[in-house]
Amino acid sequence: MEPTTIDQPQYDASIIIVSFNTREVLRECLLSVVHESANLRVEILVVDNNSSDGSLAMVEQDFPEVRLIRSDTNLGFGAANNVALHQARGRYFVLLNSDAFFRPGALEIAIRHMDNTPECGLGGGRLIGRDGSWQPSSRSFHSLVRDFIVMTGLAGKFPKSKFFGHFDRTWADEDEPAQVDWVPGAFSIIRPSAIEKTGFFDPVS
Repeated sequence: MEPTTIDQPQYDASIIIVSFNTREVLRECLLSVVHESANLRVEILVVDNNSSDGSLAMVEQDFPEVRLIRSDTNLGFGAANNVALHQARGRYFVLLNSDAFFRPGALEIAIRHMDNTPECGLGGGRLIGRDGSWQPSSRSFHSLVRDFIVMTGLAGKFPKSKFFGHFDRTWADEDEPAQVDWVPGAFSIIRPSAIEKTGFFDPVS
């Protein structure tokens, strides 16, 4: 595990977005980030994984406030986030997919929750589709039984069952905070001290 040292925070949050050929959704993502961070001190870091669709020029032209990190190769998720995490100077690190967009107030709510829950090292958020439909926002660890249930389709047939819906926690009240095994990569908010304890991402992830 590589040594982890993080400087003193200078911002409320460092928002890190990894992009590869996602110019139009990246634009939409950045518009939501800029809008939702208007009342916060944030830095926005975009790591571009050697895009060829004009993403770099779009960010430079339309979002001059963004710190653009260029990679000559596609580093993948883990290594690209590590590049930005080494430079991040926020009280919290927010990892956001380029095809994910903040709903009104979401970022402030996430930061407030972390402020009020000091024992939380990493938090997720409620994920919804463009049509407002619920999407799995937290998951349980894999196991032979849970994976089998998902593969058979029983999890989809009985989503409100704690047994059949255990992997995606489809039985849970998505409006209630809960301690979970892991959250999807679309959005997460991380306390720097947690990174200091665990180290950065596996670079091959």
